[in-house]
Amino acid sequence: MTTINVSDYTSEATDDANVQNALAAALLDGSSLYFPAGTWELTESLVLDPPTGAIQVYGDGPASILNFTDGGTISSGAAIHIGKTLHTNGIHIRDLTVKGADSSILYGIRAYGSTATSTRNLRISGVRVDRFADTQIRVEKSYNSNISDCYITGGKIGMSLGKDFSIGCSVVNNWVRDWENAGIQVGTEPASGQASSHVVVSRNIVDQTSNVDVSATPYDASKVQSEYPTCPIGIHLLPGTSEIEVASNHLEDIANGVGILVKGSVNSKIMFNSLYSLNIRAMHYGVLYGGIGSLSYVDHNSAQGTYNEDALF
Repeated sequence: MTTINVSDYTSEATDDANVQNALAAALLDGSSLYFPAGTWELTESLVLDPPTGAIQVYGDGPASILNFTDGGTISSGAAIHIGKTLHTNGIHIRDLTVKGADSSILYGIRAYGSTATSTRNLRISGVRVDRFADTQIRVEKSYNSNISDCYITGGKIGMSLGKDFSIGCSVVNNWVRDWENAGIQVGTEPASGQASSHVVVSRNIVDQTSNVDVSATPYDASKVQSEYPTCPIGIHLLPGTSEIEVASNHLEDIANGVGILVKGSVNSKIMFNSLYSLNIRAMHYGVLYGGIGSLSYVDHNSAQGTYNEDALF
């Protein structure tokens, strides 16, 4: 496998057309696409639809910055769009910073195709995704995919797996912070299509914000207890999911919301999670579960500094 160096196609970080030419060359035979350190100003999506099914896109870590603005050619609202029209198998995105410089771009990295396509063996590792309007990393219709060692900030949702389905996937060792609605979400709401199952969410740090004054926003239990809660949720398992393992995560500083919410998930395990909110006591509930379905195991979770006495129930 050869490597296509973007800087061999252009010396200008704003030369979007030749960046696309470099991508086209890499897609043609499944070569790797390398972004050297620097800030690359992009106005068009990187659509990863390799005929071979696989491609690696990588950089020099945080110093390789892909800064996206919407020039009218952003595909399905995503800066990096995986599997738009073809099945993919073995795509790896690593060691990059992907930034949203335009509030109209919804997703940083989105694996999503037509009803006839799916994403298999996707790996996203060592990537920073920052400040896209809706979801920073969204993976749909995926088998055996892995998101690890990423730093995720901003938007409504940090990571989302499983609109339609995600099977045999893992979200491990990430830091997800400064989100509005949910840090990590598994499933789709309302439930539709095929359900997600056999997903592992482990060893992640999930925090909403810091220095929260909980007295400024009084707690409203109805927002938690409604069918579809409208409060912030650290890790959210949605109706229709099954065999999900949420283990050894650290959740912190979630203001007026829920640490882990399990709503209608079947045969899932919630264990060894640490729910901690420092001095501000902003986490009103630790683990809340309800709705249809049943949980096989909820145990060995710990809560400290919670505002509500019933932090775990």
